[in-house]
Amino acid sequence: MTGRRFLCVVSNDTNTLFFDAEEHHHLVRVMRARVGMEIEAVNGCGDWFRARITRVAPRVVEAAILKHERRERPAIRLILAPSMLKKRSMDLMLEKLCELGVDEIRPVCFERNDGDCPGEIPERWQRIALQAVKINRRSWATRIFAPVDLESLIRESAAIPVRVMLEISGRPFATDPDLLPILCVIGPPGDFTPREQAELQNAGFVSRRLNAGILRSETAAITAAAVFQQQLDQEP
Repeated sequence: MTGRRFLCVVSNDTNTLFFDAEEHHHLVRVMRARVGMEIEAVNGCGDWFRARITRVAPRVVEAAILKHERRERPAIRLILAPSMLKKRSMDLMLEKLCELGVDEIRPVCFERNDGDCPGEIPERWQRIALQAVKINRRSWATRIFAPVDLESLIRESAAIPVRVMLEISGRPFATDPDLLPILCVIGPPGDFTPREQAELQNAGFVSRRLNAGILRSETAAITAAAVFQQQLDQEP
């Protein structure tokens, strides 16, 4: 199964990996995993494994660790601060941002929000971030923070060297590899209010645009992640 990764849980003795629930289904029903097969696994917390399957049971798969590498969390390059959206749109956006390898996601509660603002991080967001490490080939899952209001985001991001806000009147995207990380704020479906726009500008956020059209909030966030990641990956 070269090239495919599976999400694992490490046993207390650290010599065995467990795969349950969704991973069990993917391994057994989709990939037809059998005892003796070698697989690649990650836990989303910096650990990479090469392992050999030793047991396939109705509800769990176990594997013996052949090789283990501990990988440090890389320096933060890209932070997205999207608007809170309705549940289905929010989950889809988070899934795609995590798959694209965004380092941090900091949802924002705007005045014209299209969704509720939970006080805590929903458990399903954590699952979305973990599942994405199987796709984006990273050892660390994207960090998703609890939603905050705009004033809190501005205050907490004061030390970030590059802070941008998506606006149709902004300049085209451009990155400077010497100025990282980048924080990009994406407004709600109803756009920033004049007060929010003024707060961001007064705090030093600069306007950037993706194209000449108007995009849905989730489309804008996903596109911004892809554009920034492409530019950052091209830097020497």
